[in-house]
Amino acid sequence: MSKLIMRRARLSQGLLGLILWLSLTLPADPLAAAPAAADHTQPVRQSGAIVHVVQAGETLGAIAARYDTTVAALVEANRLENPDRLAIGQRLLIPARTSDTRTQPRLRYLVQPGDTWAGLASKFRIVKLLLVSANPSNSKGRLEPGQEIEVPVTPNWVALGVRRFEITPAAPQQGQAAALALAADYPLTVTARYAGSNLALVAGQGQTWALFGVHPLAPPGLTWLDVDIQGLALPFRLRSEPDDLTLHLRWPVPVQAGSFETQHIVLPAAKGGLLAPTLLADERVKLNIIWPQHELSPQWTGVFTSPLGSAFQTTSPFGTRRSYNGGPVTSFHEGQDYSAPTGTIVTAPAPGVVVLAETLAVRGNAVILDHGAGLHTGYWHLSKIEVTVGQQVKAGDKLGEVGTTGLSTGAHLHWEMRVGLIPVDPLTWLQRILP
Repeated sequence: MSKLIMRRARLSQGLLGLILWLSLTLPADPLAAAPAAADHTQPVRQSGAIVHVVQAGETLGAIAARYDTTVAALVEANRLENPDRLAIGQRLLIPARTSDTRTQPRLRYLVQPGDTWAGLASKFRIVKLLLVSANPSNSKGRLEPGQEIEVPVTPNWVALGVRRFEITPAAPQQGQAAALALAADYPLTVTARYAGSNLALVAGQGQTWALFGVHPLAPPGLTWLDVDIQGLALPFRLRSEPDDLTLHLRWPVPVQAGSFETQHIVLPAAKGGLLAPTLLADERVKLNIIWPQHELSPQWTGVFTSPLGSAFQTTSPFGTRRSYNGGPVTSFHEGQDYSAPTGTIVTAPAPGVVVLAETLAVRGNAVILDHGAGLHTGYWHLSKIEVTVGQQVKAGDKLGEVGTTGLSTGAHLHWEMRVGLIPVDPLTWLQRILP
């Protein structure tokens, strides 16, 4: 009997030890026995970037659709060798939506003997499909030596020694002036071309810059600025030809639609003859000799002032679409009108040099100022001209007086601004400085 009691006691002690051991090793709540499994179906963030973890059965197309991007953008961002082969658990960097390759800068490359699409894709570290799609005009898909193609590429400006490469504003509106500006650690030689016209480059104070204008009738959408830069330590993969050390770029300039009114103007019988096509064309030819001049260095240093001051109301806005005497809308207003009585003093809005001061048939008594760097302003329909050609003026100097000479229905000032041949809205220059 005593042996049985002792055996039961030892068994009880063993059970108590087991219970004690289980109490120390098992969690109090069995439902929390294991931490929740990581949800790899949700994207994670690394240093602000979105990273997707590939799941079983996922395709690159489905991932692109989920993040509102493109397969080409995913391939480029992750340098994928084979977009059709994804591994479960593979981490993919999701590019920002703004990195649309359709609006990516382009390198202008001259095809060399022996070049192939695959070879060029390897050289420029780009997907072959993306390279071919960037050249839709090459319908036959063949490469010929000397042919120019475009390669989507984003230069590493820091590595090239360029401190600044900027378009301001980045997406100009119809009828707006813009500027290209570059600054580097060493002297650069830059040429640029926009909408078929060469830009007037200005070098000084550690940077190179130029103005360009977006035509008021330019279709909204993507346009391109061609830029050639000499003086860079250009790596082989950014060369248009093996021995060419000039960086040949096409830079995207998206053009936004402006907001323009439509006016139907009725001219007095005595002035209807000023609409004669020959008269209009002859006067335009005369002025088109002046507008492109860009030899003068920039004369302005700050914002422009109004040529009439703030007391006078602006009337017909820049860019307004116009018809005359019941005819179709065939033109637009190339400047900004101010309503003011005859004799009101007109002043220079910024320093410049007088390059025209005479009576014109359509524009009446007219003055044109050259502000340098290809920027000019014009003042039409004056009753009096108070300056002479070659005279230097500063902001606030008197140019003349308001009138209604030429093609005008009443006393007012027409203030016009041109970058090269392109008319641009002068009022924006009252609030900001370019470049």
